[in-house]
Amino acid sequence: MKKSYSWTKPNIPKLIGRKKVDLSTFEYAIHIPRDFIVDFVQANDGFHLERGNRIEIVLMHDGILYKAFLHNVNQQKNEGDVLQIRYDNSEELKQVLRERLNRSYSYIQEQKAIKEDSARIKIPNEIAEYVDFYDTGKPFEYRIELITAGNKEALTTTGFHQEK
Repeated sequence: MKKSYSWTKPNIPKLIGRKKVDLSTFEYAIHIPRDFIVDFVQANDGFHLERGNRIEIVLMHDGILYKAFLHNVNQQKNEGDVLQIRYDNSEELKQVLRERLNRSYSYIQEQKAIKEDSARIKIPNEIAEYVDFYDTGKPFEYRIELITAGNKEALTTTGFHQEK
């Protein structure tokens, strides 16, 4: 199984990658590690987004389409690509993530109230929640599935992830 930081890629058909949620998930973006950029390039029919560019994408969840951006951030301190799925302006998507992944969101809010450095908040594995990204066959359109703390069996079963 492929792993990099908070991302994994179990052997599930059409899965691009699984992201363990963190603070940025609920606020503005999901960072894609370099090891997973190739998976997104493949899902986008081989299109590689150049540094400093962004392109509008669609995230589908429960039949609802949310607009977001795939952004290759031009960071001078990094030699390689820094890819993000950004949804800063999608209050609807952020609200869905906060409501559906409530265990993680609540934990983060509790920790922010007592820690000075909220960037260092790590969600314990026993209450961790995830966002799965699936290839839809259309470039720049991904289906997302949310794996809640109460649905951990979804982490190992492929039936949960079949096309609807």
